[in-house]
Amino acid sequence: MQIIDAGEVLLAAGLEWDVSSSGSFNTAQLKSKARAHKARHYVEHVPRHAARERLYGFGTLTPAVARERRTVLSLASLVARAGPDHLVFVAALGGGVAALVGVLGGQPVPRLDLVGAEEDLVAELHGFVAAHGMVRIHYAEALGHPEFHVPGCDWVTLALDADDRHLARVRRVPVPIGAPALITGLLVTAGAAAVAIAWQQREQTLEGVEQSAMPINFGPTYASAKQAAFASLPRHPADALGVRMADWMLREPVTQSGWKLRRVECSAAPGPGRQAICTASWEPASADATFAAFGTASPSAQLAISLDRIVTQQHVDTAGLPSLSADTRYPMLQEFLLRDGSFFQSIARLGVVLQLGQPTRVGTFAGPKVPGMVEQIRWSMQGPVQWMRTLLTALPPNMAISAVTVALQGAVPNFDAKGVLYVTAP
Repeated sequence: MQIIDAGEVLLAAGLEWDVSSSGSFNTAQLKSKARAHKARHYVEHVPRHAARERLYGFGTLTPAVARERRTVLSLASLVARAGPDHLVFVAALGGGVAALVGVLGGQPVPRLDLVGAEEDLVAELHGFVAAHGMVRIHYAEALGHPEFHVPGCDWVTLALDADDRHLARVRRVPVPIGAPALITGLLVTAGAAAVAIAWQQREQTLEGVEQSAMPINFGPTYASAKQAAFASLPRHPADALGVRMADWMLREPVTQSGWKLRRVECSAAPGPGRQAICTASWEPASADATFAAFGTASPSAQLAISLDRIVTQQHVDTAGLPSLSADTRYPMLQEFLLRDGSFFQSIARLGVVLQLGQPTRVGTFAGPKVPGMVEQIRWSMQGPVQWMRTLLTALPPNMAISAVTVALQGAVPNFDAKGVLYVTAP
């Protein structure tokens, strides 16, 4: 968590958020959640829409900030109250550090209240903007205008002086009534120490009864499992990274210095912002096919040479590409099929085969069904290479790509693309 000096108030950015599925947290629940986050302070975000769940952000103010006379407000909660229902907000804090806040449905996105180096937040920003079709990025003049540019988006100012901003106030987690008196008593008499111990035991017993009686919220547990799973899954949409891979493949010459191109393939490393690796495999096509001749024609190529073939390698940059994440909102499978099924049926007439696997849950989780569960479906598509780029461009944005291969064999070379389709679990 970081404190931002905004003049008449202080802003807390980078809180850890929890959702209350039971309306709101009682005192025992609030204390339990604070302990889980190792926090001493919290903010209760009351939604503008009564049907939505309440969110609680947790963090710890330093003693100096806690003693401040100025009010401390949660930046994410304030932004969510001051702006439209769906927005993204960025504040430049100086020294290459920025704060990033995402808002959906008038609520802060729990995993998008971030503070860090601008370059580290750009990938998250690009992914959120692309996933939700946003064309505006909000900022506050008092907090600074970021210097970087996001293609297709305009910067728009946001006034953080909402009339109900007191609802974004950061407060101290409640302490048991009488605790200061007990602490004072410890310094006065040994008898008070015994009272304090007895009181603590009673408080722990009551808290244990309350905790066992309240319903268990499995949402945060699954959210953590989902977040961890996405770290090892393909995350760049095929209509972005797949097209970039196809462009590299189609630029490769079929023959060069007596060598013939036999196979090209690209694979994407999991996670946002990581480069894809493309390789081309060459075989001798004539007596002129020498290693020296190939190296002269492509002096900058990275060569892996065996006695009967050459393999060249190239990195494909993923900078600026949209990225899917655990927080992306995905369609239900039935919605997806109704929206895009006709397209998949039509491409079969072009000799293109699309195959979908069975849905499996994203993230290892032993609990019951909870809101926000995501399923993954492995997909593959094969067809004539002449349709490769066009088809990859037309794929829906919730289809991430993991690999593309082209084998130049036979009269009509074919391509083979693979990836993961993400949908919201029913």
